[in-house]
Amino acid sequence: MQNLIADYLLENKQCHIPSLGVLSIKKTPASFNFSEQTMSAPIPTILFEKKDIDSDKLAEFIAAKKNINIADANNLIADFSASVNFLSEQDKIEIQGFGHFCKKANGKVEFESATTNPAFLPDVQAVKVIHPNETHNITVGDTETDTVTMTEFFAEEAAVKDKWWIWAAVFLGISFAGLAYFIFGTSHSSTGNIYPIEKITAEKTFTIPK
Repeated sequence: MQNLIADYLLENKQCHIPSLGVLSIKKTPASFNFSEQTMSAPIPTILFEKKDIDSDKLAEFIAAKKNINIADANNLIADFSASVNFLSEQDKIEIQGFGHFCKKANGKVEFESATTNPAFLPDVQAVKVIHPNETHNITVGDTETDTVTMTEFFAEEAAVKDKWWIWAAVFLGISFAGLAYFIFGTSHSSTGNIYPIEKITAEKTFTIPK
């Protein structure tokens, strides 16, 4: 019976066992180790949920494999579920290659997933490769663009930032030129107005009697 459950679980990734619960194959995602430049393989884990689901799929599978009717297949499943539910704390029922059913001190039935041999899932080298001449579509904020456009944008922005001192020098030169023209480029005395005042003789408009 355990071998039949293992075959069904392997084919369907999930197995509903009436009066017992649900076994599911889950995989942790692959992970990247940036410092060592390696990629770890996804690791399969068997999860068990203690819930009863009305399903005849396992019975149909067993009936087809053993060439028996559905009623007999359901009887086999019921016997298996009872044997698991009435396990003692010292016993276990193994599903070859996946793990085993056991009972904890609190009387709760659990499934302990088999540990995967790390030799079968070694880390692989994952060196990041950059293709500077390749164009890739990217999203910046809400805008769709590509790597070439963004590279040109940042290059132009950097060029403008690098040339700020040129504009500062131009404005400083204009300021000095204006100051020099004011001091040396016009004829004026050191005090008073810069233009000489023309002397005007006013006509006599009245006389003073002697």
